[in-house]
Amino acid sequence: MNRAAILLAAVVTGLLGLWSEPALRAAPLQSANRGSDRGQIAYSEDDGHIWVVNANGRGARRVTSSSSARDIDPSWSPDGLRIVFKTVPVTAGPNSRASAIVVVNIDGSGRRTISPAQDVESPSWSPDGTLIAFQLKGKIALVQPDGRGLRVLPIQGGCPSWAPDSEVIAICGDDGDIYTIGRDGSVRRRLTRARGPDVPGPWSHDGKRLSFVSERGGDGDIYVMNADGSRQKRVTNFPGTEAPNAWLKTGEIIFPVYGSSAAARWFEVRADGRGLRRLSQLRIAFDPLDWHEQ
Repeated sequence: MNRAAILLAAVVTGLLGLWSEPALRAAPLQSANRGSDRGQIAYSEDDGHIWVVNANGRGARRVTSSSSARDIDPSWSPDGLRIVFKTVPVTAGPNSRASAIVVVNIDGSGRRTISPAQDVESPSWSPDGTLIAFQLKGKIALVQPDGRGLRVLPIQGGCPSWAPDSEVIAICGDDGDIYTIGRDGSVRRRLTRARGPDVPGPWSHDGKRLSFVSERGGDGDIYVMNADGSRQKRVTNFPGTEAPNAWLKTGEIIFPVYGSSAAARWFEVRADGRGLRRLSQLRIAFDPLDWHEQ
């Protein structure tokens, strides 16, 4: 099960409408030295387009403008000049698997489809810029950013998250646990064995830890663990579901929390669970988003 499926399941069961304001009371973002004041953020809005904005909430500009598709789930190229995302035809019904993975320049030019146009999820650009991983018909696929060299790995799973070395990918297996695989398709290690499902999030920048969302405690909460699966610790414990979207170089994990509406409230927290702060500048951003640090 991928992260989007976890969030959808939570909405359907009504879990996301249970959180209360006191449970999420957080200080406003004040320090200009925090990582969440720097960089650029790629996100989707309810208009169905990909947008880019400075981390301080200023300078928002639309990247995609197709009237025939909804563009979601962006991932930055390492140089910050391109974005890969998932696109879904606006005519697709609720049970349709019609979708594709697309790369575009941040000025909106050079839009290129790089995947088969069916049953794709979760594009993730490798830190070295050479490959894009995504879920294709329940398996992990790798392709070059120009669409050449598509390889479907013989591994059931999805939700790919690249380690900083671009050699290892964390994935959610079809059994609901998290594994690491090599870019050659070899299975490296099983990281979780909990009542799940567990879904990997971003890695710490030194590659020593991995964030993930798990339902082992009932709702979907954020956890962190060492790269070998040891020392699994819960970071958040709010009613509803939280999913880590970015782990900044300065240590903050960025995540959304949903109330009774579809709009998310965005927060940052350190990996030890302290320093919870509201990111009001992201109030229009849909989950998931991607953060390009500068």
